This record gives sequence, structure tokens and C-alpha cells, in this order.
Amino acid sequence: MCSSPWAHFPWHRSGIGAADPLSGLTFLLPAFAAAFLGATSISPGRFNPWGSFVAVYFLVTGITGLTILGIETYVQNLFYGGGLVLSVALSQLVRNREAQDFG
Repeated sequence: MCSSPWAHFPWHRSGIGAADPLSGLTFLLPAFAAAFLGATSISPGRFNPWGSFVAVYFLVTGITGLTILGIETYVQNLFYGGGLVLSVALSQLVRNREAQDFG
């Protein structure tokens, strides 16, 4: 038994091989979805803090609504993935439209 006061903290456990290296993967999809959706919401094609705020608000509201409705948890990943696909598609649409305007 470890008597160190730091024994209960996750960074200590990673030193002894008790941490799961895949535990952070669940946070990547929501982060990417929020970042790319934020780049298309306020000023299309540019990452900005207000766009990220709007994107996070949209995603959290959607996930909260799905949770209230009692939808299965795997649907949350589908919602995040749909937001990511939507944001990339909108970004490409805006980029193509800007290229046609200047060309």
C-alpha cells in the first residue's frame, strides 16, 4: 500500500503504469467538433473565440437535449460527428463560394 499523500491523484498513477492511455480519446471528438464548428459560425473559415463559444453552446445544448430525451449514449458521438461533418462541409462551401466571387 502506498502511503504517499499524492497516491490518489492520476498523474501519480501514470508513473506506475496504472493509467489507461486511451482514456483521453473520448475528449477528442467533442473538442474537434467544437473547434471546427466554431470556425464556421461567426466568421467562416477563421478560428475565433466567439465562434467557439457559439459552437460549444450548440453542442452542449444538443447533448443535454438528447440526454433529457433518454437517448442512448452512443448517439452523443453521432451528434458530435454530425456537427464535425457539418462544420467541415460548411467551411468548404464557403471557401468555394469565396473562390468564385474573386475569380
